Order: sequence, then C-alpha cells, then structure tokens
Amino acid sequence: MSEEDAKAGKSNITFTRDIYTMQGKDVDFVVEAIVENANVKRSVLASADKILKKSAILASNTSSISIT
Repeated sequence: MSEEDAKAGKSNITFTRDIYTMQGKDVDFVVEAIVENANVKRSVLASADKILKKSAILASNTSSISIT
C-alpha cells in the first residue's frame, strides 16, 4: 500500500465520544469501545441503532460481556 493510499484510508476513519455526531452522516461501520458495563453498552448500541442507516455494521469491542 502506498503512503497516499494509507492517508486516503485514514481520512475515512473518525473517532468520537459523542455518538450523535454520526447522525445524518453516511456511516458504514461503527465499533463501540465503551466501558465494560452491560447497561451502558446496551444504551449506546440502542442509540446507534436509531441514528445509523439500516445497512451500517455495528460492532462491539468487549472482552468480558457476552453479546451473543
């Protein structure tokens, strides 16, 4: 991969602490990485489900909570 391709790819990645900054944007993929608290994760994932387009992929970064 060229440096130019790497920069172009990185320009498509956004980090946020406020899920609502994604509202109305063409977001394809989200990884939540919030505190390991089931209630907090449930709330964040429910909010994301409401504001993201239906085809968006929503992933969770969890190591101690079963999400299946």
